[in-house]
Amino acid sequence: MKSILLSFILLLSVQISAQDLAKKVLEEIAINERTADPSDIHQEQVNNIFSTALNSGQSYPMLERLCKDIGARLSGSPEAAKAVEWSKKQMESYGFDNVFLQPVMVPHWVRGDKETARIISNGQEQNVNILALGNSVGTGKKGVTAEVIEVKSLDRLAELGEKVLKGKIVFFNRSMDQTKLTTFSAYGGAVDQRVFGASEAAKYGAIGVVVRTVGTAQDDYPHTGNTNL
Repeated sequence: MKSILLSFILLLSVQISAQDLAKKVLEEIAINERTADPSDIHQEQVNNIFSTALNSGQSYPMLERLCKDIGARLSGSPEAAKAVEWSKKQMESYGFDNVFLQPVMVPHWVRGDKETARIISNGQEQNVNILALGNSVGTGKKGVTAEVIEVKSLDRLAELGEKVLKGKIVFFNRSMDQTKLTTFSAYGGAVDQRVFGASEAAKYGAIGVVVRTVGTAQDDYPHTGNTNL
């Protein structure tokens, strides 16, 4: 991908609280020195920002446009480049003073053929749905077959060590904590096994890694994400 509008894409991709948005805007506002009580102007400006965002905000419609019309935007993909151009035009339509693109180098990973997996136990085979993690290394046409070792944390790998894990497939089976009120904290508490599981298991000689879906959807459709190698 030749260019990217990082700040705008991040704004569309994550939910930024109104308080954070207000703070950022207020940093750019010069308060009239002749004002007797600047706090009154601050409050009025904050109220205006809140009202505009809540009553006239277009973040969700724009996010829907990116997801449905442009589609998946893997780094280096045509869809990612299309999203950049769309974002640039969107900001220009708002009359921003200075909108420009900058060249940037990004990793480019291409998903191969459809992934397949099966559990073999006591002579019985059961197919399971599986989906490769972004940046992961393929197993080739023949794939790999090995005993599966279940773990629930990265620390457990160190406890088992190479003696147990060498030549095995490691299965990370830790779900997110649904008792946490903040869902991002709950998800973040389980996602380290997806991001670092493969590289950590490889240190002890594991030949493959399987990570359970970190989300809580009640279906059998695994979701993907990136892994760091």
